[in-house]
Amino acid sequence: MPTVKVFREEFFSEAMEHVDNLNKYLLALEDSPGDEDVINDIFRSAHTLKGNANTMGFTKFGNLAHALEDLLANIRDKKVEATSELMDILFETCDKLEDGLELLEKDNSENDFETSSVLVKLNKYVKRDQNPNENHSVPEHIKLDEADWDRINQTKDKNTFRVIGAFDSTCKIKFAKALLLLRELSNNSEIVKSSPSEDDIKTGKLGSGVEFLIITDKSKEDIGSILAYLTGFDHIDLLGIDAKYEKKKLNKIEHENKERAKHKITEKNKNEAIKQVQSVKISIERLDHLMNLVGELLINNMRIKNIATSVHSKELSEIIQSFDRLVGEIQEEVMSERMIPIGAIFNRFPRMIRDLSKKENKKVNIIIEGEEIEFDRTVLDEIGDPLVHILRNSVDHGIESIEERNKADKPETGTISLIATRKKNAAVIEISDDGTGIDPIKVKNSAIKKGLLTAEEADSMTTHDLQKLIFRPGLSTNEVVTEVSGRGVGMDVVETKVRQLGGNVKVLSEKGKGTKILLELPLTLAIVNALLVEVGKETYAIQLSQVDRVVRVPTDDIKTIQGNASVVLMGNDIPLVDLAHELQCRDVKYDKMMTVVVVEKEMSKVGFIVQNIIAQQQILIKPLDNLVKGTKGIAGAMILGGGDIGLILDVGAFT
Repeated sequence: MPTVKVFREEFFSEAMEHVDNLNKYLLALEDSPGDEDVINDIFRSAHTLKGNANTMGFTKFGNLAHALEDLLANIRDKKVEATSELMDILFETCDKLEDGLELLEKDNSENDFETSSVLVKLNKYVKRDQNPNENHSVPEHIKLDEADWDRINQTKDKNTFRVIGAFDSTCKIKFAKALLLLRELSNNSEIVKSSPSEDDIKTGKLGSGVEFLIITDKSKEDIGSILAYLTGFDHIDLLGIDAKYEKKKLNKIEHENKERAKHKITEKNKNEAIKQVQSVKISIERLDHLMNLVGELLINNMRIKNIATSVHSKELSEIIQSFDRLVGEIQEEVMSERMIPIGAIFNRFPRMIRDLSKKENKKVNIIIEGEEIEFDRTVLDEIGDPLVHILRNSVDHGIESIEERNKADKPETGTISLIATRKKNAAVIEISDDGTGIDPIKVKNSAIKKGLLTAEEADSMTTHDLQKLIFRPGLSTNEVVTEVSGRGVGMDVVETKVRQLGGNVKVLSEKGKGTKILLELPLTLAIVNALLVEVGKETYAIQLSQVDRVVRVPTDDIKTIQGNASVVLMGNDIPLVDLAHELQCRDVKYDKMMTVVVVEKEMSKVGFIVQNIIAQQQILIKPLDNLVKGTKGIAGAMILGGGDIGLILDVGAFT
């Protein structure tokens, strides 16, 4: 039997999905105020939140969801218009529900959950009927139109029944019981008509009972046996199409039919139980623990391989090959279970863009593509903040005001695109806007003013190099500090975080036309393919997704200009970084040939001089201790096959 903890976890997981859906559907409603499908989607999420919260005993949360549900019902019934002011209140309610979930998940108490201010705003718009059930009692006879009769007459070889279900007076979840009856009938017959309508049933607009007109191949006894064990109803009656319904409790089914129904329900439960065990929920904590175990298995597998190289045994070699294959399959399965579509992050941003554009008095539309691209959850955990910084800058710095866009002959509504695509073993997230672009002169003047570089250094820089200065700490082209930007920290955070993830940041911009920022990221951070290199007497790793090529270069081909070493490869001038010097390794000498690992860095390439290439292999990334974290050029640690500790290089820190 599931524990209370399991029910809590399921409640919070499902509730957060419904809150995310509320945000998404409210944005759609704001664009299309009369869309009934969108209104019904919002209503269903609010209704489910209310019911689940009340089941868990979260009264304040349930009451807030109930008030939201009442207001949405008024919008659906066209008693209230979805004005801009009302939409702000709906979004505020959604935020309050999200705050409530965080509070409840933290300490399981509603004592500090204040809802009165939002409830006052909601109730101001809610118009309640004096007797909401008066039009939803069990009908004396379902009303049929000409099309209904035509359908019935076309199927005279089948059976037609009126199915009338009267709720038990103690039933507290009529919505769920009516849907269960609807589902059973849909699975075994064609539903010609229902009262209330199916839409009203799905949105919880119910009174004392429901009625369905069905056409079926099954007999009255078969349909009766299927419905025999549905609970929540005082009675469920099957009548002929012309029979009059009498409001009295009838025996639902005869004894012999009950035995048949019991057999059917037993078989059904058995089949559903088989289906249920085919899918289980696993908490993130258990997945993380499982990944750590797989990592340890991978390390031990490498150690066994190293030992096997010194022991010449055919049997041992065969076992190692089989073991290596099994470890690989286990690793692939666990990693695939940790992969989550990036839509889980992307879907947060339309609401954020909506709020920012209103605050800035701008019109902005966001286009999202590639939500299905999957990343390891650890990457998604880290990439959220950088994306927030970029998108906020796009709204504040990039998209112009309505007046400025009119002067520039641009549409009043600016466009921001957020697109994810796959690239080999990595993915690229593209954030672009059709705004004012990055003005290199403005960036240059700001950098000089803040002392980030001299006028002489700035004059020697290309337009692209000047635009890249936006990633420098402390640089901002905003003259006034606002709530959104102006402090010169946002884009610095972006580059630092992406580099720590083993990725690259590229910026492309044209003044007056817009800006495009590309984030190239690994799909996973747990176990990655890496190139192991020797620098000094230590072993370091460079993530393989960053490596362009490895070359051997004659020492005489290396040129030094103003203290900067470089080499020409395939017609391109590649700047070089001596890792032994950067990592302060002593007594390192080079032969007449140097080994250079060429990595991609933004729009160019950089070569790293190493002593030797050791191997290409998978490594388990371990987080750095707080004493080491922040050390220039070090992105993480790893355990090597022999049990020794190695360091993973942050190549972007050396360029």
